[in-house]
Amino acid sequence: MKKKNKQKKVNQYGKCPQCGESWEGDIFDYMRDNKHFNHLSDFELYELMKKSYEAPYKWSRLINIEYKDKYDGIWEYQCPDCKATFPSDNQIRLTS
Repeated sequence: MKKKNKQKKVNQYGKCPQCGESWEGDIFDYMRDNKHFNHLSDFELYELMKKSYEAPYKWSRLINIEYKDKYDGIWEYQCPDCKATFPSDNQIRLTS
């Protein structure tokens, strides 16, 4: 009989339970900071973002970690600020 794993799923857009920093990134800010888009005005960049991504135009800052010898996919996440690691949904599902 399998025992239930009580680990919570990680909210990739939430806050780190260790350090409290937000994992939510803004796509527009990321694109504006990228030198490849310097030639675009803010309006042009916003239009490009709307064509390329779906609302709410956010992305997760979490770092995806894979271990080739364990699983072919994301095994855990790492906070980019405090470096704490958290199990991915795949790890929770496969070890439950």
